[in-house]
Amino acid sequence: MPYQTAFAPALIALWNRALGDRFPLDARLWRQNVEGDPNWRPRDGLVLQHDDGALIGFALTRRFRSLDRYPAMAAVGDLGWIPALVVAPEHAGRGFGSSLLAAAEEHLRREGAARCDIGGSVGHLLPGPPADDERALRFWQRHGYQPARLVHDLHRSLIGWVPLAAAPHAGWRIAPGQPGQEAALLAFLQRAFPGRWHYHLADSLARGAPIADVLLLIAPDETVAGFVATWPDSGPLLGPATHWFPALDARFGGIGPLGIDASARGRGLGLALMSAAVTLLQERGVTGCTIDWTDLTAFYARLGFHPWRSYWRCQPKPLAG
Repeated sequence: MPYQTAFAPALIALWNRALGDRFPLDARLWRQNVEGDPNWRPRDGLVLQHDDGALIGFALTRRFRSLDRYPAMAAVGDLGWIPALVVAPEHAGRGFGSSLLAAAEEHLRREGAARCDIGGSVGHLLPGPPADDERALRFWQRHGYQPARLVHDLHRSLIGWVPLAAAPHAGWRIAPGQPGQEAALLAFLQRAFPGRWHYHLADSLARGAPIADVLLLIAPDETVAGFVATWPDSGPLLGPATHWFPALDARFGGIGPLGIDASARGRGLGLALMSAAVTLLQERGVTGCTIDWTDLTAFYARLGFHPWRSYWRCQPKPLAG
């Protein structure tokens, strides 16, 4: 049956019974990335119930619905996502997951999707199936979703954090964004990182994320040449790196995405920008920091980050007409 707002507490509880030991879902994230996401429509939620009303499972689907405003997102114009598919543990292995998946794929076809991706949606919950859940991976493979690459969430304690010794970069500087610099940041993103990162930062700023939580790399000519987003626990939004905050430090924070203009690479500025972001979070009282959805483990290990959660990114599956 279709989703109703009144179902939310029960669906969150169902998720936590199935996945909450590793990915504890809080109502705050549900409000932000499900009901509060600008791409969400209530028809995008599918709920499976017994005749007596008891929940068996649910699936969430998503389509990107703002191509008119963000034409650089055209690469996902024919793509649909399944951000979540959860079956109550006591009903696992009885075909309910397959039924929910078939219904979700059919819904996406009706919505105009030609391909389907599991996880990794705009406003995602998980990047993909958890790498340590072999049963779940077998389920997705059996239904045509093939693992392509491994990605990780990384974590480190900020207790005892010592910033990297900054090499001199004449004329370059790193500073938190200031009110009034939003347009300059978005113009840089539209030029250097069109598509998902531009959309994500534009949407986050529109929903209340302060520009001061974004560190800017300013070139000698005073133009924006790079950025990194930080997500302190005191912020109005949960950044992707802080989705599972109940499993993180009491004073949690996250970092990402990070992007440097092609003309500024090879100078060590990316590492300097990341070091400054970690220092900014530590100064705000954060004691543990997470970086989400990356395969650049060697780069971030230089700052003391190590894998915390791992996921499979799968090839999108064609949806037959």
